[in-house]
Amino acid sequence: MWLLSVLFLLSKINVSILQVNYNEECSSSIRNVGLPRIWKTDNDEFPIQNLDFSDAKFNITAVNGDKEDKLIIRSKTCQFLSCLKDDSPQLIQTIRESLLQQPSNESYNLATPVQEYKRNALLYKNSTRRVDEKIFKGRIKSKYNIQFQGVYPQTFSEKRFHMVFFIEAGAEDFESGSTSLYFELEHNWKGLLVEPYSLTYDLGVKKNRKAYSSNVCLSTKKHPSIILYNLSTKGLDDKHGIVPNQCIPLYSLLLACGNPTVNYFSLDIEGYEFQVLKTIPWDKVKIQKQG
Repeated sequence: MWLLSVLFLLSKINVSILQVNYNEECSSSIRNVGLPRIWKTDNDEFPIQNLDFSDAKFNITAVNGDKEDKLIIRSKTCQFLSCLKDDSPQLIQTIRESLLQQPSNESYNLATPVQEYKRNALLYKNSTRRVDEKIFKGRIKSKYNIQFQGVYPQTFSEKRFHMVFFIEAGAEDFESGSTSLYFELEHNWKGLLVEPYSLTYDLGVKKNRKAYSSNVCLSTKKHPSIILYNLSTKGLDDKHGIVPNQCIPLYSLLLACGNPTVNYFSLDIEGYEFQVLKTIPWDKVKIQKQG
């Protein structure tokens, strides 16, 4: 009986330890805080006490020829997120509550009216139309309009909906150069738009796209991380970047969206594509077409 009690206690300790991802970034965050009683809980699924975000603003002067523009860049980060695994219930809940923008129920506010896109398919990005013509042949459509008001994406699994889903990482302002707008307007697809640069992301949100969106970068590790953003190259750059950017594993974002089957995945993140692909647990996701 004594031996069984000890083994049970050890198993509980091991489970608790496994819920915290003690990587280098997490350990650094812990050192800044101190004793476990300050930052850790006894809840295995929600092991971190306070996931407080740091909201910062950076005043930047952008020089374009003889013209100077004063820019304000937002940054929203949380160091302790790095202590959570990519499938952590606490991380998924935090993403839904703090980092995931719901699809808009408002009318589109695009620079080019929807009617113009409908009349002239050449206005869409050529590569996107070719994917539809060559791969999907215009046959994959969402059959139902889903009302998103207050509805979390568990709805995706309900059989009465035929959901078709895209991911566009590097979505910029959600319209110019978008590789997903065609599928949304022409075939009623739903999806996720990811853009780390706050200025273009804020412009994108105003377009009222019918897709989830997140102002984060995709993590190159299997846990959240904070990486500096280079305003010149508009990419991640820990050596020359100046704006801290919250990065989230793609798998975590998918889980926050209900882990739908991804029919089209557009990944354009300035050279970090392979590192991001390496973080995906391919046995746990369904991604049909990558562009």
